[in-house]
Amino acid sequence: LLAEGLEVAGVDLPQGEDPDTLVRRGGAEAWRARRAEAADPVEFIQRHVLRAGPGAGQSPGDPRERALQAVVRLAGEVRDPIRARLLLERASQVFGLPEAVLSRAVALGRRGEHVEAPLQAAVREQRRGEGDLERRLLESLIHAPDQLEVVRAEVGPEDFRDADCAALAAWLWSANPELPE
Repeated sequence: LLAEGLEVAGVDLPQGEDPDTLVRRGGAEAWRARRAEAADPVEFIQRHVLRAGPGAGQSPGDPRERALQAVVRLAGEVRDPIRARLLLERASQVFGLPEAVLSRAVALGRRGEHVEAPLQAAVREQRRGEGDLERRLLESLIHAPDQLEVVRAEVGPEDFRDADCAALAAWLWSANPELPE
């Protein structure tokens, strides 16, 4: 639909529902409520591919890479350069990657080349930066334990992507004097 120049929004429906059954059960207001929560195509992909993680029926690999590959394939189908650029700008915002990386991947895909390598490298670099940031935060909290309550109010151990950092954060948050293994 995007390739044809149409505006697209993704609406999540309750399990087993389609728009017809939703309206029959809840009326037009039920549809309006769901429509108000609609996501743009990039956010919809992020919501359903990245957040779903690895699972049944999904291709193997990093969920972020799979989501980015889906966005790149989608952008490659959009022939209007302005719409394609807007799509990539939004993807850059949602996934936190430079638009140039995504544009390069789209160009590779349009030439029939593999897009995995630049996306893998970008995600790997992004994860490395996130890990460094997580480690610096934890190191700062070890040196300034009086700030733990401030951070604890905003961040939980489950927010850490690096497993070692998540384990250390869980230990810090628990105030347990025994070190984690």
